This record gives sequence, C-alpha cells and structure tokens, in this order.
Amino acid sequence: MKKRMVVLMASAAMMMLSGMTVSASENLDNVVDTSYGKVQGINSTDEGYENVVQFKGVPYAAPPVGDLRWKAPVDHEKWDDILVCDTNREMPMQELGFVEPSGTDFHNNTAPEMSEDCLYLNISTTEENLTGDEKKPVYVWFHGGGLTVGHTYSAEGNLDAFAENDVIAVSVEQRLGVFGYLSLPQLSEEQG
Repeated sequence: MKKRMVVLMASAAMMMLSGMTVSASENLDNVVDTSYGKVQGINSTDEGYENVVQFKGVPYAAPPVGDLRWKAPVDHEKWDDILVCDTNREMPMQELGFVEPSGTDFHNNTAPEMSEDCLYLNISTTEENLTGDEKKPVYVWFHGGGLTVGHTYSAEGNLDAFAENDVIAVSVEQRLGVFGYLSLPQLSEEQG
C-alpha cells in the first residue's frame, strides 16, 4: 500500500510536469499551461536565485476531504482563470511534538498551519526553461519524516539550488499518518 501511494504521487508529479507548456496567448510573466489549467509562478526573492521561478502550491489532485478522505487521489477539476501559485499551502495533518520542534536549531521558523487539503506540488525552474523546449532533468523530492511528519517547504527542501543548476525540482506534498496510510479491511474492500 505504501509503495503504491508513493508511486502514485511521483506519477502525478511527472504527469503535472509533462502537461506544462508555455502560454503564448497570455501577456503575463511566468504563466504556463497544465493539464488542469494555467498557473503563474513568481521569481525567487532569495539572493542569488533571481532567475529561478517558483510555483508554490500547484494542485495535483482534488482536495482529499469529505467523501474523498479515505479514497485514492482523484483528478482535480479544471479551472478557467490563471491560478496564481505564489504561496506555500498548509502542511498535511500530523502530530507535532515528537520531532525537533520548529523554532530550534535546524527548524528556525514556526510550524505552518495544517490541513487535510494537502495534495500540492512546489516546482522550481528557471525563466529560460519556461520558454525553451529542451528536455531537462527533473528532481522529485519527498520530504523525510517516516510518512508521519514533515512538509515540502522545510529548510532542507530548498528547490532553488537545483533550479539554478538547470534541474527542474519538484517537491510533492502528500497525506501523512492515518490520513495517507491507514489500512483497514473495509477501506481496502471499498477501494478495490
């Protein structure tokens, strides 16, 4: 079950990336088409990475809430307007406290808000890659935490360094703990 979910998430990330093309009809910076609709990224504000374009919080599946809570990810509905992807989304639901807390040593920021709506990608690339048609290597990163804690934009997940070195970098947020890995006969029977 765990391997199947990880493979599904990686496949979704690659599908989302392969659906990206430049939108020539738009007169906006950093806008690309995905299989769900147009998204707009932002240039990095970090010194040394000004040429890097970040797409934060790009949905790769429908929010896994309500009737979809215990289901495998399903396709997101398409959107018509440009989705501005300039903000990291909430981290997946998890129990904080038995890992190094935010605000200490390595984790020098506060813990982000949590939500069950957590199926998002963060993508970093360069401005040149948005307009070019040359294939580039893609790095897909799943954060650590034993599938129970963590989030994609923690300090060790800096995608900009990869992008600056001409590697398209993708971090994949996923459901954690019981929301992603609870296994019950009733759920298995329902899911097939």
